[in-house]
Amino acid sequence: MTNSVLWRRLLIGALAILVPVGTAWAQPKPGGILVIGIEGEPAAIDPAASTSLGSLRITRQITETLIKEDSRVLDTPTAPIVPGLAERWEVSKDGKVYTFTLRRNVTFADGTPLTAEAVKLNFDRLMDPGSKNYFKTGAAATAKTTNWVKSYAATGSHTFRIELKEPFGSFHRAIMHPSMGIISPKALDEWGNDQIGLHLVGTGPFVFKERERGVKVSLAKNPTYWDKANSPYVDQVVFRVMPDSTARAAALKTGEIDVDIMVLPDFVEDLRRTPNVEVVMPRTPHIWFWRLNHQDPLLKDVRVRRALWHAMDLEGMSKALFRGTGQAAWQFLPPKNPAHRATVANPYPYNPARARQLLKEAGVAEGTKMTIRVPAEGSSYMRPREMAEWVQANLKAVGLDAKVESLEWSTWIATGTKPLDVHLACSAWQSIAHDPYMLEQLWGSQFQPPKGSNLGMYANEELDKLFSQARQTPDEAKRLALYQKAEDLMLADVPAIPVANDFSPRGVRKNIKGLLMGPSAFFDLTGVWIEK
Repeated sequence: MTNSVLWRRLLIGALAILVPVGTAWAQPKPGGILVIGIEGEPAAIDPAASTSLGSLRITRQITETLIKEDSRVLDTPTAPIVPGLAERWEVSKDGKVYTFTLRRNVTFADGTPLTAEAVKLNFDRLMDPGSKNYFKTGAAATAKTTNWVKSYAATGSHTFRIELKEPFGSFHRAIMHPSMGIISPKALDEWGNDQIGLHLVGTGPFVFKERERGVKVSLAKNPTYWDKANSPYVDQVVFRVMPDSTARAAALKTGEIDVDIMVLPDFVEDLRRTPNVEVVMPRTPHIWFWRLNHQDPLLKDVRVRRALWHAMDLEGMSKALFRGTGQAAWQFLPPKNPAHRATVANPYPYNPARARQLLKEAGVAEGTKMTIRVPAEGSSYMRPREMAEWVQANLKAVGLDAKVESLEWSTWIATGTKPLDVHLACSAWQSIAHDPYMLEQLWGSQFQPPKGSNLGMYANEELDKLFSQARQTPDEAKRLALYQKAEDLMLADVPAIPVANDFSPRGVRKNIKGLLMGPSAFFDLTGVWIEK
């Protein structure tokens, strides 16, 4: 056994002490099939095709990024950045030029060598409309990273250079997002953007095997994976599509699935009493909020937006619906985000009388109709239907007639690149919530569709200036302070309404070892093994 392999085994054992999943001292055993119950049908199995966490959790097992977060490190609020396909990187003094030195002797699962030209082709796909591989949907989904790239080039066989338009303090975090996963040039040429989601080829520890829509997505161990010290133990990983939370919990109890990716509060205590099951809550950075449609005349008035927040009994909702698996939120930056402040008070506490007063001042008539849109259930969305019905009752109490519109998951995903056409729609984010740059991605005016995720079409010139200052500030303390100032402005202007922070309850069979759940929204499945 090589030193690197031995170190990997010791690391997995040591880290397992820090979480209640797996055992610290048992000898890992290779083989077997890991079955993960997921809460919704994934979007395309293409890293750049969707911002959906459910899809990215799968593509992250197949494709890799130049640098990555080490999701095996658990005792830190934010996962550390470590080398990925680049073994090292350098940043110029002005913070604008990044030079990545790629690992040699790395191949994609189809045998294609990893080169700087292969990386360039992937950037062409996202940034060059003249490229034969240009992917408009992917360009929009990855604009949070590519918006600030001035140029990129393969400057050697294994050297890739990126020049930014301006310094970007969050670039490390942005470029390691799974949406920037590198795909085999051969596969892209063969299948094109329309079919690559059914034939995804990367350099990662697992390879795409098959997809049966509405049933499962299957991955197999990559036999040629370059990182031998982190080669997976399991032979296959199956993501079972199970939108019914009752069915997932039952399947976990019987052993039909090994992991329930999202345990609803109704089942937590029952699963905890089940001898062969554990429930863990990693509390990754997470924010559930109501998007507001700023193109709608009703919501253009800040008094109405403040009234809606005052009308919502979020603490009552938390106690009734989450039952210890989440908490009410009143900040846009969630706990564990480095710019989060525990001392910020709720600016608009539950106060129906104040809500009615503000609505009256704004000239909103009794019985004004509104539409609230939510998914039936899905990745990171907690209890969307029940939460919407709770708010519906809250709004009725202050004279607003709200209708709840619930969409099936795949239909819901399709709305994720378009401006809102209803008054309120829920949203939930984990994959970008670990860095305060998330504020600009969700509410910066230049990220309005089709260029990003500002679906409410919010625009605030003063806020955009703060975002620009924060983005270009290299000093970390000053950068965080600028984002906090931006959040203060948002709390006053109410571009959206924070609702909840999910503690991310997961159910795991006790014979599943080495499944580490730390600050990352994503899982490293290479160290997982199954005790027979």
